[in-house]
Amino acid sequence: MMSRLRPSAGQAIGLVLSALIAVVLLEVGLRAGGLLFLAFQEGRNQLSLRQEETYRILCIGESTTAYGGRQSYPSQLERLLNERANGVRFSVINKGIPNTNTDVILSQLAQNLDRYRPHVVVAMMGFNDYYAAEADRVGVPLLRSLRIYKLLRMALHAARGDTFLASPATVTSVAESEDVLWDRLRANPRDLDALEALAGRRTMRPAAAEAMLQAVLAAQPDDAHAHFAVARLHQGWGERDEAKAALQNAIRLAPQWKDPKQNLAILLSVSGQETEAYRLIREVVAAGQGDAKTWMCLRAMISDDLDKGRIEEAKAKLDDAFALLPADADETRAHLLEIQGRLLRMLGDEAGADTVFRRAEAVRGRLVRTRTERNYLEVVRVLAARGIPLIAVQYPVRPLEPLREMLGSQTGVVFVDNERTFRDALRGGRYEEYFIDSVGGNFGHTTPRGAHLLAENVAAAVLRLLRPAR
Repeated sequence: MMSRLRPSAGQAIGLVLSALIAVVLLEVGLRAGGLLFLAFQEGRNQLSLRQEETYRILCIGESTTAYGGRQSYPSQLERLLNERANGVRFSVINKGIPNTNTDVILSQLAQNLDRYRPHVVVAMMGFNDYYAAEADRVGVPLLRSLRIYKLLRMALHAARGDTFLASPATVTSVAESEDVLWDRLRANPRDLDALEALAGRRTMRPAAAEAMLQAVLAAQPDDAHAHFAVARLHQGWGERDEAKAALQNAIRLAPQWKDPKQNLAILLSVSGQETEAYRLIREVVAAGQGDAKTWMCLRAMISDDLDKGRIEEAKAKLDDAFALLPADADETRAHLLEIQGRLLRMLGDEAGADTVFRRAEAVRGRLVRTRTERNYLEVVRVLAARGIPLIAVQYPVRPLEPLREMLGSQTGVVFVDNERTFRDALRGGRYEEYFIDSVGGNFGHTTPRGAHLLAENVAAAVLRLLRPAR
């Protein structure tokens, strides 16, 4: 009830300040941790470069290149090459950057070339471009720049394959101060834009907010938008019961409006009322009103079923989702196919899972091809201007054809195919022997054994490239 006692203003201010301090400290800690990771990485690079008259190899990419320390594929590549190439000493520099994309990798290429003066560059990159494109569609630049945001996205994608992401409407503008917004509401309790803006903030004056909520509902008791705005304000305070009641009123007054149904579905889902939450989301999708956020909610519900071992429930929802999916919804189709691949793997159907993952990759490739191709071609151009060859490495298990299609006509490019060798290895062993997770659906970050297989394939390409020059 809105009449119940709230914390005092001083307590509320203290809670808000404590939360802000915690967020700032976490952000600082994450950035410091990232700097520490890069410092250790650079320390290993400098140790490698201390060897005189070495053939220098610069490895660029994302976390699949960066992670592993002494067991990363670049570190193992250096050891393998120095064991096999008589008369030549190798230094391998690891400049992989966790949670990055080809835009960032390209932006740092010239300075890396100037600093390390490599004889050859090895690139395994492009997978994160899909998530960069998704972030461009959802969220704001400031939010995406925070390490907390990136950590949560990475963790949730790794754990579930999907997540609830804030839509642009939930990220309020800072152009107007909270004082200005409250003044607007006092002058006009029907100013729902001001109330919506406040809904995205944790107000420091709950007593004033309480009075304003009562005034808003008294002024327009039959306005679904007013109830929805009030619900969002309660959500901002973490008051689920009050938010649910207001959302239910909004749905009663405007049964065709999807936004209250989506918000209520999310609240019900986190409250353990998963059946009713799914009913609401499916109702929105079946009515043809589903947007990106709706489908994210639906995918997360299916992934949650998989995580909890509810295989039959997940399969039924997945089949239903494919039946309701619009023909032009390629982004959602790629996600659903990856979930289907996970389901088939859990059922022991590796061949079926592999086929589905290939379909997902083909769809995903169409979505990100422009960004990845543009940046890959620019990398080739920059390297060609300096007379440096490129070894373009495909990710484990993924087919080489898309990479060849992007770069096949370019001179000075050597390709590394990691599909056949990894498929053969997986047929003779367990997935967990080669990957520690499944962030890519049918591949993930490598174990030392998986990194060794990568290093073997890249080493063969380096030696082929070097042989004509000897």
